[in-house]
Amino acid sequence: MTALPNAATGRLSHDRASGVDMWLITALVFLSPFNVLRLPGVFFTAADILTVAVFLYLLLSLRLSFTPFGRFTPIWYAGTAMLLGGLLIGSIAHYRLVTGGEVIAQYFFALVILPIAIARRSREEARWLLLVFAVSITLVMLHGVYLMNFATNPPPNFVSGSGRLRSVLERSNETAAIGATALLVVLYLGAVRILPGVVAVLFSCVLLYGVTMTASNTGVMAAAAGTAAFTLLQASRRHLVNLCLLVAIACGAFAIKGDSFLSDRFVERVGGALTSVDIERAGTFNDRVDLTRQGWRETGNHLVIGLGAEGFRTISSHRQPVHNTFVLLLVEGGLLSFGGLVTLIGGTFALGISLSVDRRFRTIGALVVAVSLVFAFFMNAFAHVFARFWIVPLVLVLALAVSEIDYRERGVALPRKGHGRSKGQMNPPRI
Repeated sequence: MTALPNAATGRLSHDRASGVDMWLITALVFLSPFNVLRLPGVFFTAADILTVAVFLYLLLSLRLSFTPFGRFTPIWYAGTAMLLGGLLIGSIAHYRLVTGGEVIAQYFFALVILPIAIARRSREEARWLLLVFAVSITLVMLHGVYLMNFATNPPPNFVSGSGRLRSVLERSNETAAIGATALLVVLYLGAVRILPGVVAVLFSCVLLYGVTMTASNTGVMAAAAGTAAFTLLQASRRHLVNLCLLVAIACGAFAIKGDSFLSDRFVERVGGALTSVDIERAGTFNDRVDLTRQGWRETGNHLVIGLGAEGFRTISSHRQPVHNTFVLLLVEGGLLSFGGLVTLIGGTFALGISLSVDRRFRTIGALVVAVSLVFAFFMNAFAHVFARFWIVPLVLVLALAVSEIDYRERGVALPRKGHGRSKGQMNPPRI
């Protein structure tokens, strides 16, 4: 039988069967951070292959829903259309149809195909998928602990030459970003008692330690900001006391024994910048600021028609894109693409706020707000964000919010059209 969270108690139960699509989606979510499993020469991962499989399966079984986020879907589609439209106009105007088409196709796959394939699930299924995501990232971090502390000569695509964890994402800052997002998911799963308290604490410790192994200043600050936002929105004295206690323990441990259990690279990049209040010690901060400043200088000339996808590289003194998604889209897609990104992130944030003020939805609302804040935070440090490891957790959180509304307001967690128990269905593994 299926091990999914019970709709009434929040705990895992075994009374609901799921189909082949849930097996595929479970594998998709679990493999979403595994950038190492991709086709040569093109950014198309194992999770992307599973996304296509799920999409085709639902299409052929006549169970494809084009409203993955319920009443929030028009806002999501509007933001996506604006983002893609601005990039398309700029790419056509500057004759960058090939490179522009590649970037636009990646965004379309991430923002349209992926949500249609995995969202609009019942509350039990949405919670199950969030649990799978949390387990996946925790295992990724455990693998990183092994590589950093016990392996001799770890692969350079998993651990950088400077001693920073790259993990199966093969990127240090991105690993920190997903670790921070998974931490928020674990806090939610613990709050609704899907994860026992002890397990939630253990998962959180592994994720936090994994973030420190990446030596990412952005990751540490995002994890702290997201955790604070989630806790404060709970409006619970118990949560506030727990947050203060955790902060005190973390600060004390860092001050007393930080050098013994934290990586040298973390102490140098993050610890050095914090203790000396010198942002120049925080790695490549200055280079990113230079790129951002150059991007801002170019925005005035491309507000209506941008440079097109990947266009900033051609004028950049570093031959690199702006490591700020908001500025990059403003330059390459003009105000239209910038407005699309603001619509996506701002709309998600507004949805979370509207849910958090309602006692029935306070916990899921806090999660939506915290995740949207973390994403906005990271978009100030990264270029294009069409990689599926970015989008999967955001889609899962939104899908759960929508299913929570369905359950609370209508008294039932609505499944996908045509979805139900049938003979021969497969189920997610018992946990």
